[in-house]
Amino acid sequence: MTKSDQRREKAENLSKNSSRGFVSASLAPRTVGPFTVNFCRNPLCASFSLPPILFSIDPELVRGAIKGSNENRAYYCRTCGQGSRLKSNIALAEEYARLRTLNRGAKREYCLNSVCENFRVPRSLMPSVYRAHGKTPKGDPRFQCKACRKTFSIGSRTRRHEATKETGEILRLLVNNVPLRRIMEIAEVPADRLYNRIDFLAQQCRDFAAHKDKNLWKCFNGQDRVLSTDVQAILANWRHAKRILNVPIHHAVTVERDTGYVVAATTDYDAVEDPVEIEREMHRLGDFADPRAWRRHGRVWAYDEYRDSLVRGIQSLLSEEKKAFSSNTFDIPGKGARVRGDIFQAAHVMLVKKLIGSGYDQLLHCVDGDKGLAKLSASIFAKEVLAGRMHVADVHFTKELGNRKRDKLVRVGEAAMAADQVILGQLAATAGATYGLTYPVARLVTARLLRDYGAAFTGDRGQGLATAGYNWRYHRKEEPEKSIYLLTDRGDLSFGDLANLLTRASMAPVDKYFAQARRRIKAFDRGSRPTAGKTTWYVNAFYDPEMVDKAATILRFYYNFMLPESADGGKPKSQRQTPAMKIGLAKGRVYVRDVLSFS
Repeated sequence: MTKSDQRREKAENLSKNSSRGFVSASLAPRTVGPFTVNFCRNPLCASFSLPPILFSIDPELVRGAIKGSNENRAYYCRTCGQGSRLKSNIALAEEYARLRTLNRGAKREYCLNSVCENFRVPRSLMPSVYRAHGKTPKGDPRFQCKACRKTFSIGSRTRRHEATKETGEILRLLVNNVPLRRIMEIAEVPADRLYNRIDFLAQQCRDFAAHKDKNLWKCFNGQDRVLSTDVQAILANWRHAKRILNVPIHHAVTVERDTGYVVAATTDYDAVEDPVEIEREMHRLGDFADPRAWRRHGRVWAYDEYRDSLVRGIQSLLSEEKKAFSSNTFDIPGKGARVRGDIFQAAHVMLVKKLIGSGYDQLLHCVDGDKGLAKLSASIFAKEVLAGRMHVADVHFTKELGNRKRDKLVRVGEAAMAADQVILGQLAATAGATYGLTYPVARLVTARLLRDYGAAFTGDRGQGLATAGYNWRYHRKEEPEKSIYLLTDRGDLSFGDLANLLTRASMAPVDKYFAQARRRIKAFDRGSRPTAGKTTWYVNAFYDPEMVDKAATILRFYYNFMLPESADGGKPKSQRQTPAMKIGLAKGRVYVRDVLSFS
């Protein structure tokens, strides 16, 4: 290591908080091992992904400065001048661990007492905290937690459901837009049994999906894939004292474009945490004196802080229709806690990165009108972005349009394509031959890029696509008036490859899944609402926010593994595939009997 490298390493260490001791808001937030997202997040900057250097004897080594206060405290890069809002690396690691644990499935080899210190501590990892405690009447081994004295057994969950003939019927009804009360009536089951069956189905679907997702990386190896990530808000009912309140739960979904496979579907509801207890702990630690990125507890909402920012957190994700539809004050759940939106969404992307592996050839990640999430995605995939293998697009299009306006825009797009074929026909043909492009749209896009930026790459192309975006003239009904902001054009792509990326950038796959979620899970639908006084009570919404996560888990599995293509595609029944079959994760359709017997 040269003396210059030693000085730079020393300056980096002086610029961040140590893992122990006093925390200073003038230094970068603590890292978790080597993991951090607190650096310049502009992929076009020479300092992208480099650790921040805030203080140094040598002024030339300084890479930026921390400015702003509270939630707006950000790291400003000296090279490009752009600011990146600072995040808590500890909170990101904790939330990723939560989502990853849920994704792995549960072996139930741990203490089930949520207030015990050994809760979710696997027996295989810490055998010393448990002792053998005989066997169940069916012969399954039983263990006792040494801390709380509670017992648990290890065995197949299906042993308790051998004689429950209605479980399969409940699954079909739940994912076919039947409300819970009608399910109780049709399946002739009481409420407690219905909720017990849904708990069982959610865990079976989670474990089955985890078993399959272990091989998902193989489906990405050597492939060019496009992922779309978006978040929808689902309202649940919660009765608190004499008030009726709405609890918004965020449902984040990532879908693969060509196959429709739902790579991940997560919610920001943590049933284990208690926001009141967390707030007490934060007062004890003095957390509230620090900006959020420097706190020990920065993952979930503290009770009073959530109350202070009720509207700000949810309004950005609600349509105008839903804003007018709900007359209530939004609140936190009566039990459990909500994870902060930026932490939850970034951890969702981290989970996606883990599931798909790193063997893909090219990856395009599309997000819906959220440049902050787009830059976080580029930061999480920083190594791949620098290698030119991963790209991020922030896709904007006009929403809330009726069919007439959409059809009109489609006709306008068709006319624009016809005009471009005349004006740019020769250039498009040359581009197609040069870059081996087969699709006419890709040829036209390449011709437009060559006309706008010239044949030689300059930094203007990357800056233009990141700031001004690419205006998609050939309107599609599902995405009218679309603009694509590509954040990662660092000069690694030819004009032909760039045109292919822009042509494939779309939010339609995830929007299609959200539409399915609204239509298939009755509690996810906006539905009708009876009113009483000034409050709103959604007729079919879940009473328990935890049910949103369970229903989302069941729907993802059903959609990926059990629901084949519709007859509208013209394929015979024997050739219709599920998304899991298309992506190569399953050889055939999964049936209800397979779900119930999985162990």
